[in-house]
Amino acid sequence: MATRINRTIELLAEDQPVYYTGEHVGHVLTYAQGKEDAATWADYFNVGMEHGAFDMAGLDEYLRGLVAGGRRAADTGRRR
Repeated sequence: MATRINRTIELLAEDQPVYYTGEHVGHVLTYAQGKEDAATWADYFNVGMEHGAFDMAGLDEYLRGLVAGGRRAADTGRRR
């Protein structure tokens, strides 16, 4: 059972590797993209805003989509 919202912290605490996806510049920051990305294989996303657009409203929509997409099945019992 997860003890943290951030699964990556749990994996690192267990000396497990973590994997990410995403570009260092730009990401589609929409509710629909968040829902789609919620089913990804990756442990975390890189949403680059340093060299891309600083879009906090888009980030809010994207995160709402991730939450609506739910936890992926791979989160339960993975790499234990």
